[in-house]
Amino acid sequence: MIAGAADAWASARYLLSGGPGGWVLVAIFGVSLGAWIAMLRYGLRLREEIAGGFRWAEDAIERAERGDQSGAAAACAGRATVLARVLGEALSWPAVSRRFFDKHLWPLVESETQQLRGPLTGIGACAALLPLLGLLGTVLGMVEAFDALGGVGASGPKRLAGGISQALWTTQAGLVAAVPVLLGQGYLSARWNHYADRVALFVKRAERALVVDGGGPGTGTGNAK
Repeated sequence: MIAGAADAWASARYLLSGGPGGWVLVAIFGVSLGAWIAMLRYGLRLREEIAGGFRWAEDAIERAERGDQSGAAAACAGRATVLARVLGEALSWPAVSRRFFDKHLWPLVESETQQLRGPLTGIGACAALLPLLGLLGTVLGMVEAFDALGGVGASGPKRLAGGISQALWTTQAGLVAAVPVLLGQGYLSARWNHYADRVALFVKRAERALVVDGGGPGTGTGNAK
């Protein structure tokens, strides 16, 4: 066991001594750290979006269904969330049509929710990049191992062992770093999907409560705020 630990320490020292494998490990660490920071920030952003639950949105929709549009708009005021911005936009008009929802509000919902999802793309890219960096280290390690096979002198076996060790260490590091990032990205994506579904549900309820026949923005009648 002690000998195995000593071999592992020797391999780590070799990798961090300035060779190409060491730089690959530094890149893996940097990408992994960036992904974890991005996941933490995104998790906090989602937490802010759902902080306090959706009781205020329920209240806003109920007020709109009773015809109290000003009270419904007041329930959305002061909230910097996707749902509050979308409902606030719908409630800021005295009368809206179905065309207004189709041409303006639903595209706004899509834009806002996709913008909220944006960081997940970068996190997923990091999860895909980490194994590729490990593979790069594998290639560099095997190149060094084959160079050592063609060399002569006492340093040949040492370079051969170092190249193989580099190939194994970087591959393992890339896979170990990628798995938790991939799992975290999947968890955050599921939370985003759930939130986007809730936003769509409330907007659909607002559409049923607010849509009137005839005039309103988007119908060509010239109504304005």
